[in-house]
Formats: sequence, structure tokens, C-alpha cells
Amino acid sequence: LTSRQVAALSTTNIAALETRDLAVISTLAIAALSSAQVKALTTDQVANLTTDQVINITTSSLAGLSTDQAVALTTAQAAELTSRQVAALSTSNIAALETRDLAVLTTTAVAAMTTSQVRALTTDQTVALTTDQAATLSSSQIAALSTGSVAALETRDLVVLKTSGIAALNTAQVNALTTAQVANLTTDQVVALSTAAVASGFTTDQVVALTTAQAAVLTTRQVAALSTNSMAALETRDLAVVSTAGIAVLSSNQIKALTTAQVATLTTDQTLALTTGSLLGLTTDQAAALTTAQAAILTSRQVAALSTTNIAALETRDLAVISTLAIAALSSAQVKALTTDQVANLTTDQVINITTSSLAGLSTDQAVALTTAQAAELTSRQVAALSTSNIAALETRDLAVLTTTAVAAMTTSQVRALTTDQTVALTTDQAATLSSSQIAALSTGSVAALETRDLVVLKTSGIAALNTAQVNALTTAQVANLTTDQVVALSTAAVASGFTTDQVVALTTAQAAVLTTRQVAALSTNSMAALETRDLAVVSTAGIAVLSSNQIKALTTAQVATLTTDQTLALTTGSLLGLTTDQAAALTTAQAAILTSRQ
Repeated sequence: LTSRQVAALSTTNIAALETRDLAVISTLAIAALSSAQVKALTTDQVANLTTDQVINITTSSLAGLSTDQAVALTTAQAAELTSRQVAALSTSNIAALETRDLAVLTTTAVAAMTTSQVRALTTDQTVALTTDQAATLSSSQIAALSTGSVAALETRDLVVLKTSGIAALNTAQVNALTTAQVANLTTDQVVALSTAAVASGFTTDQVVALTTAQAAVLTTRQVAALSTNSMAALETRDLAVVSTAGIAVLSSNQIKALTTAQVATLTTDQTLALTTGSLLGLTTDQAAALTTAQAAILTSRQVAALSTTNIAALETRDLAVISTLAIAALSSAQVKALTTDQVANLTTDQVINITTSSLAGLSTDQAVALTTAQAAELTSRQVAALSTSNIAALETRDLAVLTTTAVAAMTTSQVRALTTDQTVALTTDQAATLSSSQIAALSTGSVAALETRDLVVLKTSGIAALNTAQVNALTTAQVANLTTDQVVALSTAAVASGFTTDQVVALTTAQAAVLTTRQVAALSTNSMAALETRDLAVVSTAGIAVLSSNQIKALTTAQVATLTTDQTLALTTGSLLGLTTDQAAALTTAQAAILTSRQ
């Protein structure tokens, strides 16, 4: 039969042809079959067409194939279908193809399938795809796969999908991947996943399924796209291999989502990569979970970014290894947040690197917590920055180890705040360094508490600055131990109103001998009367010459009788006006013998 004769046959005649007769019609004649004639073929007739006949059916005629006819196609026939013929099949015919027939389609034919045809594939058909067929799928074809088909892909087929196809997977498709599939994705495929798919498609189970090799290749954009649930689901071994660039793009919410075990697993390089912005998300439990190695490499900017609650949550062993540069970045609020245990465990190098402005925020409990070793290293600027309450809170053993430079830097307010116990604790070297303004600032309690060994090293300028109340506070033992230079330095005002009769009695002969004319003139009548005769006897003649009549009048008869002849000769006519009859009677023969005509 010629092609024109075959083309002239009715559809009923076509359907009536015996399969053995149909099978011998020439390929040219088969090519003349219309769409209607092809559609009229019985399933038996279809199944008995030769492969040469099948490949000569035109694409327009093949488009009329029914689903039953598609099912009737043999494996041998399917294997010979051209790319144009496959592309011409309806989506229902594609879906009707038996899995064994689909599996023999050439890679060229598979590559020619439309996105609608790919979308029509059943899960069984997807399973039937060969590795070579899967490898030929284009990005648009992969993007067209149903979620069921995606989930049905065998791992051997999945791993050969083009990276451009993986990149084309949408959120729903990625979400459909089984954990086994995820675990078998190649590193190139993982890199190809879109950020949108990672952000919304990844389930926590899928994240758990990621291998260490896959986690290691996650891009910065992918890491930044991970949900907080996904972050929390990352296994510690996988998190530990995420690139530092990836760690650097984590948000504060992502950091906050990490478990304490995950935080503790971060490598030192990863810890160093954490941004100050991301660290704002750190919880107190996470801060406590930081390892010593991690704490040791924190930068000054990272430490400065930690919240006060996080600072307080740091373990003492971790805080103790933070670099001095990072410690220097602590704010006043952060320093104030430190627990007393933390303060006590700071190294001396760390303590001396706390800025003066930050140290100003120290609480009294923290000041008490300072160790002797720490106090010994405080700089003059740091000590000067301490509040008066902190100064007063320092333990005596800590105050006693402050350097003389540090003590010299103390403000007058700080000195005024010293307790009596602290004053007692001052060393001789510390006392010797006190300035006149610092000495003038000492409370009367502190003055009275000064040990004699400390008192005698006070600068004379400081002694001169003592006010009436301070001088009045001196104990008799202290007075008796003042150096002659210190006695000379006492102000006339202090001598006039500050000296008690007990203090005057306590004066030594050496001290009395150096009293200046102004000091003698300033002595009260009670003080004059209290001077021991041996002390009065050594007062300079210049001192005697300035005595007033009231001062003379206050002298006891014993004192008058003790005056030396030189002292008697020094008495002025004005002062003698105060001499009482008893005092005149007490004059010795030697004294009377040298009285001048004016006296």
C-alpha cells in the first residue's frame, strides 16, 4: 500500500487492519497516517507497530495518541521515540507511560520534554528515571518537578542533577526533600541552593541531616538566611565547620537561638568572627557557656558589646583570660555588673587596664572584693577615680599596699573618707607622702588614729595645715612624739585654740625649747599654767619676752620660781604688770638680783 492509499483509509478501516498486516505497512505509508487514524489504532495494533514504523509517525499525528495507546507502547518502541515525538505527547500520555517505558527514553528525548510534561510525571515515573536521564534535566525541568516527584528522586539521581537545577528549586520543593536526600546532596549542589529555599524551605530535620562537608560549604547568604529554628538544629560538629565569613553574617536573633552546647563548640576563629551586632543576642546562659579558649580571644569591641547581664554571667575562669585590651573596653556599667567573685579573680594586669571612668562605677562590695595583689597594682589615676565610699570600703590590708604614688594621688575627699582603721593601716611610707592638703583633709578621728611612727613622718607643711579641731584631736602620746620641726610648724591658731592642757603637759623639754615667739604668745592662760616647770625653763628668752600680763598672771608660783635668770631678764615691763603678790613672793634671790631698773 502506498502512502496515499493508507492516508485514504477510514479510521474504521485502520482499526480493522490485522496487526500482522499493519506491521508490514511501509514506514513512508505510516508517516502518512493522520492524527485521527493514529487515534483509531487499537492498543494491540499500537503494541505491534515496528520500531521503524513508530519513529515515522509524525509529531502532529502522535499528538492524538490516547492514554490507553500510550500505555500500550512497548519498551522497544519507547526506546526509539525521537525527542520531537516525546515533546509532542500530551501531559496525560506522559503520565500514562509505564515506568519501564519511561526509563528507556533517550536522554535527548528526556531533555526535550516540556516543563508541563515534567510536572505531569508520577512519583513512580520519577523513581524510574535513570541516572543519565536525571543528569540531562534542565533547570527549568527540575523547577517543574512536583514536590512528590522531588521527594521520590532516588539519591543516585538526585546527586547528578545540575546545580543550575538545584538553584531553581523553590521553597516547597526543598521542603519536600527527605533527610536522606539532603544528606546526599553534593557540596556543589548545597552551594547552589537559593537563599529563599534555605530560609523557608529547610526543616529542622533537614538541617540535622546536613553533613559536616555540606555545612562547611554553606555560603554567607545561605547562613544569613537560616531560620532561628534551623540554627538551633545545626549539630555542633556541623556548626563548628561553618566558615568564619558565615559566622560573621549571623544576626543577633540567630545567635540567640543557639544552644549552649553550640556556643561552646564555636572555634576560636568563629568566635573572633562574631560581630558586635550579633553578640547583642547572646543570652546569659550562652555567655556562661563560653569556653576559656573563646573568652581569651574576644576583642575589645566584642567585649564592649556584651550586655551587663552577660558580663555578670561570665565564669570567673573565663573572665580571667580576657585580654587586657578587651578589659580596657569595659564600660562603667559593665564593670559595675561584675560579681564580687569575678572582681576577686581578675588578674592584676586586667585590673590596671580598667579605665578610670569605668572604675568609677565600682560598688562598695566590689571594692571590698579587691584582693591585696590587685590593690597593690592600682595606678594613681585609678585610685584617684575611686568614689569616697569605695575608698572607705577598702580593706585595711588592701589600703596598706597602695603605692605611695597612688596614695599621693588621692583627693582630699577620699582622704577625708578614710576610716580610723584605715588610717591605722597606713604605712610609714604612705604617711610620708601625704601632702599638706591631704593632711588638712584628715578627719579628727583619723588624726587621733595616726600611729606615732606615721605621725612623725608627716610633712611639716602638713602639720602647719592642721586646724584647731585636728590639733585638739591629737593624743598626748602623739603630741609627745612630734618632731621639733613639726612642733615649730604648728600654726598659732592651732596652738591658741587647739592645745589642751593635757597636750601642753605632754610636751617634751625638747619641744618646749623650740616653741616660736608667735606660738608662745598664742598659748592660752590655761596652757601657760599647764606647762611643766622643766619645759617652761627651756622656753627661749624671745618667747618669754612676748608673754602677756595675763599669761604671766596664769603662771604658778612654782613656774615663776623656775624661770632662769635669762628668762627673768627677758620679762617685759608690760608682762610684769600681771605679776601677783604670790608670784612676786616666789621670785628667787637669783631672779631678784638681776631685775633691771625698768622691771
